Amino acid sequence: MAFDDLEGPDDEISFMALQAGTPIVTSDGQTVGRVTHVLGDLEEDIFDGIGYRHGLFGQRMLPRRAVARITHAAVHLSIPLADVEKTSSAYAEERIYQAREQGKKARWSRDDDEERY
Repeated sequence: MAFDDLEGPDDEISFMALQAGTPIVTSDGQTVGRVTHVLGDLEEDIFDGIGYRHGLFGQRMLPRRAVARITHAAVHLSIPLADVEKTSSAYAEERIYQAREQGKKARWSRDDDEERY
């Protein structure tokens, strides 16, 4: 493996490689919460948004259009902190994938609970 092949914290990744607990950072550098789940369809490679927990607002969702890029270190939003609450909402999504611990790696699994965020 060449040195250039090593991935760094700022390298972009797929939403499918996103880990629970990853910070969500606004375009003006503010951390608004941490990833709890992914909204979409893993089998069809469809990304609808990211669920996250915020201390003041509880469980929230950000739509795909608010996500500028995803890296190992953070989910980077295309909007500033002032616009997050306007864009963020609590809502029901057909397919929610929770990060579950399996060995040393977190894996996404379909959330089949009746309760939706």
